[in-house]
Amino acid sequence: MRVKELDPQDYSAIYMSGWYQDTHIDTVVEKPNAERREHDRDIALLRLAAVAELKSSGTLLDLGCSNGALVDAALDLGYDAWGVDLCDAAFSGSKADAHGRLKVAELGDCGFQRRTLDVLVMNDVVEHLLEPRKTFKQACGLLKRAGLLVIDAPDFGVPLTLEGLNYKHVKPLEHIWYPSPVTLTRMLEQCDFEILKVEIPIENKVVIYARPN
Repeated sequence: MRVKELDPQDYSAIYMSGWYQDTHIDTVVEKPNAERREHDRDIALLRLAAVAELKSSGTLLDLGCSNGALVDAALDLGYDAWGVDLCDAAFSGSKADAHGRLKVAELGDCGFQRRTLDVLVMNDVVEHLLEPRKTFKQACGLLKRAGLLVIDAPDFGVPLTLEGLNYKHVKPLEHIWYPSPVTLTRMLEQCDFEILKVEIPIENKVVIYARPN
């Protein structure tokens, strides 16, 4: 489900302008992403603890890396971690950026070769994607056969059904489609992924773990 039709170039230009990273403050800590690195690092460590149960080392790419907090945390945990985003407005101050590990790029231009990634992370990304199936297929090609895809997204299943447009994750300027967990798993399977597990770690969030089939 989409809230409305949009112009892909206009939508991409919003992100590339730095609005979402350096200006937008509709977040749990009421700060733009560029100023919430400490909070995001704490969340990243929780997310990575769950990832490590399935894949505790290797080359990790964070798609939509924002301020680099997850990449910084992953480096500290021993991953060969990298990040890509459409805008570098929030990169400054990140250890990963200082070491040249953050890049402005789409997934298809991330610089990694086919079957080279051990972990590909998409935290709060899929609801922003213009072409989710295309991104999932690219992800499947970049991951090793035993690699791990991690999707952490708002739960657009039962909560959206119950609350409708009052649901807190309905944000038409940024969340352009609203896939339920069932829809996401079906799409991933259509893009040659095997679903390993689906979790709801906190209210209104869902995490999907998958690997190339």
